[in-house]
Amino acid sequence: MYINLFWAWGHPEVYILVLPAFGIFSEIVSTFTGKRLFGYKSMVCASGAISILGFIVWLHHFFTMGSSANVNAFFGVMTMV
Repeated sequence: MYINLFWAWGHPEVYILVLPAFGIFSEIVSTFTGKRLFGYKSMVCASGAISILGFIVWLHHFFTMGSSANVNAFFGVMTMV
C-alpha cells in the first residue's frame, strides 16, 4: 500500500500550490491597478469549487487501490462526469 503515500502527499499538492497562486495574482493585480477585480465573487466561488472537486478527485484514488478493472472503469467514468 505504498502507493497510498503518493496519493496522500503528492496529488493534493497540485491544488495546494495553484490556489494560493491564483489568489495572490488576483490581489496583486487589483491592488496595483487601483480597481476592484471584475468577477471577484465568481473567482472566490470558483476557487472553493476547485478545492472541493480537487479533494473528491484525490479521494477517489483510495477506492480504486487493488480493485478490478470494472471498479476502476466505474470510478473513471464518475470522475469525468
